[in-house]
Amino acid sequence: MKRIIIAFVLVCSAIFLAFFGYFDLKTNGKKLIKSFEVTAYTFNDEADGSVEKSLKDSLEMWEKYRTRFEIYINHDELDDIQITTKELEQYLSGKRDVEVDELCLDCINRLEHIIDAETPSLGEVF
Repeated sequence: MKRIIIAFVLVCSAIFLAFFGYFDLKTNGKKLIKSFEVTAYTFNDEADGSVEKSLKDSLEMWEKYRTRFEIYINHDELDDIQITTKELEQYLSGKRDVEVDELCLDCINRLEHIIDAETPSLGEVF
């Protein structure tokens, strides 16, 4: 009887952690998407100085959530976003002239793909 109870508790814990991870990933991913959307929109409007501030805020938010994402998902997908954010950092430092809106849209597309691909299933729980 003890084994059945322990097994039941472990299965329930695994299911809870899978759903918690998904909803945490989804919530933080949507925040990042919104931040990159604002940056792309600001770049298209060519407002003075606000592009750098918006981009800096987006990159800081990415660094804040990146470690959390590394727990939940495949690192290959995160590496692509990390490469793109490094290119955006080069824009901030003035070393490179890049299309900020295109790079932000690339990050948005990758984040949306990650959120869609990480929907919990029994295969991921076990």
